[in-house]
Amino acid sequence: MKNYRCSQCEYGTNRKSLLKIHVDRVHLLIKNYKCSRCSYKTTQKNHLKVHLNTVHLGIKNHKCSQCDYATNYKKNLKLHATSVHLGKKNYKCSQCDYATVYKYYLNFHVNTVHLGIKNLNVVYAIMNQLQRIALTHILIQFILE
Repeated sequence: MKNYRCSQCEYGTNRKSLLKIHVDRVHLLIKNYKCSRCSYKTTQKNHLKVHLNTVHLGIKNHKCSQCDYATNYKKNLKLHATSVHLGKKNYKCSQCDYATVYKYYLNFHVNTVHLGIKNLNVVYAIMNQLQRIALTHILIQFILE
């Protein structure tokens, strides 16, 4: 039984300290970890490490066994293998033949092609913010549980 519940979402835990971490990271977006080389800030130490390795050091820990593709994210390697080597694209447009491995790209496609949103900067900003919020929430719940 989870004694501590978040008042803003469905998250629950047995430890009060984990609930505080959850609220700070997910809802308050307190970014205590700052890059010493640029203005990047994040809520998690591991995200800062990934940022440093990827952006500043060019290190990519996950490499495709079938081609030269490399990434710092295991999930991206799986998506790459699924889409490029297996030819699977699970997100399909209901209005045309467009298909992609990323839900984000499908949403962008629908907004720009079918809804006719011309200001791509606005679309990018909205989509990036929504994606960032969703990914942060998912990652925090995964890490804390």
